[in-house]
Amino acid sequence: MPETPTLSKSRYMAGWQCPLKLWYECFCPDLAQPADEASLARRQEGDEVGALARQRFPGALVTAGWDRPSEAREETRRLMADPSVNAIHEAAFEFEGATARVDILRRNDDGTWDLIEVKSVGEAEDVHRRDASFQRWLLGKAGIPMSRTWLMVLNKAYRYQGGALDLTQLFRMIDLSACAERVAPGIEQEVVRFRAVLGASDGPKVSPSSHCYEPYECAYLQHCTAHWPKVDHPVEWLPSYGGKTSMKAHQAGTHSMMDLPPERLNALQRRVLDCYKAQSPWVGSGLAKALEAFTFPIHFLDFETVSSAIPRLVGSGPYEAIPFQWSCHTLDEQGRLTHHEYLVDDTSYPREKLFTALLEVLGEAGTICVYYAAFERGKFKDAIREHPHLAERLQPAIDRIVDLHPIVKEHVYHPAFYGSFSIKWVLPALVPELSYKELAVQDGMAAVRGFLDMLGTTDPEAREAKRKDLLDYCGLDTLAMVKVREALIRLAQTH
Repeated sequence: MPETPTLSKSRYMAGWQCPLKLWYECFCPDLAQPADEASLARRQEGDEVGALARQRFPGALVTAGWDRPSEAREETRRLMADPSVNAIHEAAFEFEGATARVDILRRNDDGTWDLIEVKSVGEAEDVHRRDASFQRWLLGKAGIPMSRTWLMVLNKAYRYQGGALDLTQLFRMIDLSACAERVAPGIEQEVVRFRAVLGASDGPKVSPSSHCYEPYECAYLQHCTAHWPKVDHPVEWLPSYGGKTSMKAHQAGTHSMMDLPPERLNALQRRVLDCYKAQSPWVGSGLAKALEAFTFPIHFLDFETVSSAIPRLVGSGPYEAIPFQWSCHTLDEQGRLTHHEYLVDDTSYPREKLFTALLEVLGEAGTICVYYAAFERGKFKDAIREHPHLAERLQPAIDRIVDLHPIVKEHVYHPAFYGSFSIKWVLPALVPELSYKELAVQDGMAAVRGFLDMLGTTDPEAREAKRKDLLDYCGLDTLAMVKVREALIRLAQTH
């Protein structure tokens, strides 16, 4: 057994979720699933927010890396001894094997220090409070005279006005001093327990449970469940039966949906179970009636929105979902299909121009077909709130919206849906000749990255390539609705 590893802040937080996760982090990190694109994007955003936070409280950066802890601590001591340094970034501390690098350590006039933990979020959650409180406990034990403990988060009320960001408004401070004081005794007990875990020759015996998803899904979950039997119809294929719900079934030894008591399932789940037992699609008798909700011309509409920690578009705020693109396929009574599209190409606030262009396409007649109507209705309502002069045209458009999603969910199930009613699964099941797999952009997150990349590049060829990728993706979203509706009509005629 190698020397007992140090208990860093990230390792402490791993132990807070699960002591076995802590042990794996130190001794078997290769067992973790690689970070997915969403996690990598969040990390990148976190790094960008952290860099802006350092500009908000200018100071000296501890340059020694994580692989040189002794040098980092010595550099921190020198900077703390220099009264001209008002703030220290990435200050390094250690106490009896527990270590931390503090985002911002701010000097007070009375010789005390404020700890500022930076998070790329809009609100404080328990995981963020615990993170900051661990650091506050460690610095107190290390003999640092402390004053306040702060969580620095993004201010969702801030609106970007163009040019340089107003960092005094982009961030807001949450005082966690009382919380850090209150939980300190518990943290000390946990540190002792986690150090014992790291000193053991084997990892602790911990069975998969709901903690595997709190506060985040654990990267070692797949390894910890590898002994579960592989089945043809996993319980996760039942709608609303993933995560913690399916975990309870697995803990009880039930891994296949075929072994679940039907009386413990809701009507939709029982329908899906019966469909897999029959190994054939299910079509409800009410499908034809439901499809009568569409009147010509039918406008198949989809938005793409950008939501980022750091606002990029003038007038937008942190994590505000701003539509930057729409696609609309219009089908007339003679079966003619036309396509219109719109894509923002600069950082000016796009909502009024985007919706004005859309209203010209939608006209005043016909159904507006969407998938997940709450999203599209929300975008229309946002536009009304910000541009009241458009309300007389936008409100009637909202009243014309028909949601294709509940029609599919209530009247059709195909084994290839695999428990999901997302159009990304519905399309290949009902319309096998169409797929997102050949596209450069295959989901909403990739669309956001592509849009931000397009805005950020000065290379005309790269910009045009990104633009084409975005138009292709959003265009398929609306063409998919056209084709799914056609497939539903065929199913209604044959059942």
